[in-house]
Amino acid sequence: MKLTITLLGPMHVLKLADKLGLTPQQTTATQGLMHSHATEVRTLCEQLAGAQRDLDSAFKEKADRDVQGLTAKIGVLQAGIQDAHIKTHLAQSALLTPEQIAQYSILRGE
Repeated sequence: MKLTITLLGPMHVLKLADKLGLTPQQTTATQGLMHSHATEVRTLCEQLAGAQRDLDSAFKEKADRDVQGLTAKIGVLQAGIQDAHIKTHLAQSALLTPEQIAQYSILRGE
C-alpha cells in the first residue's frame, strides 16, 4: 500500500483558486497564510545568511571562535525554516475540503 501525502503550498493553491473553487474566505485565509509564512521565513533566512557569514569569516581568519556554536546556530535556523515550511503546508491543508485537496493533487500531477 502506497501512502501519498499531498503538501499544499499557499502560492500554488492561489494560482489554482478558480479550478479548486476556493471560497472568498479560503482565498483570504490562504493569502494571509502565504504572507505570514513569507515574513517568518524571510527573517529566518536573513539570520541564516548572517550565521553562515560568521562561520565563513571564522574559517577564513582561522579564528579561535566557537565553530561548534556557529554550526549549531546554522542547524537551528535551517530546522526553523523547514519547520515553518511544513507548518504552512499543514495549515493550508486544514483550510481546504477533502475534495479540493484531491483536485489539487490531480491538477499538480501528484
